[in-house]
Amino acid sequence: MFNSLNAKTAGAKGGLAKTKAKGKAARANGKLGGCPSTKTLAERLLGRSLQPEQKKYIDAALSDMLSIERHQLQKYFQLEAGMDKAMESTLWRTKSRRVPKQIRYLIKKFRLAANYYLRDVPMPKPYSVEYQRRSLGEQELWDRNHRDSAVRFRSTMSALTGSARLESQPGKECSLWVR
Repeated sequence: MFNSLNAKTAGAKGGLAKTKAKGKAARANGKLGGCPSTKTLAERLLGRSLQPEQKKYIDAALSDMLSIERHQLQKYFQLEAGMDKAMESTLWRTKSRRVPKQIRYLIKKFRLAANYYLRDVPMPKPYSVEYQRRSLGEQELWDRNHRDSAVRFRSTMSALTGSARLESQPGKECSLWVR
């Protein structure tokens, strides 16, 4: 049977080991720049995950930057394919662990523009809700079960004859239509 305590102990002992093979593997990984990134460059710059449909907002933020600024970011993140393709790719590396002041400024500028565009939420689609008038028996039952309530079913719905329809459209007030 699997014992997690034994696995922890074995893992800790393996991490403490100073074998030649482990040192050789660590040096080889270090030459490659460490562990490969699992995030795209846009996710790294914004510090959060992005959905595929948000790509157009990232492209808009990138197009707001000057070409020399895009070139500086491209040079720092060691991108051969260019900035446009790198935003969706995980194939990027930083030149150094410490981010230079000029690059920090460019990252902040990109974040500001991207967050501005990402706040642009599409308008909701128009919808309609139809209400059917309740029978008198259902209205009386509701009134009996909700005596403490200030809302009375009968007083709010008695003016409606037949069925009512509530419609909503973006940018307009809701209206109630009585048939």
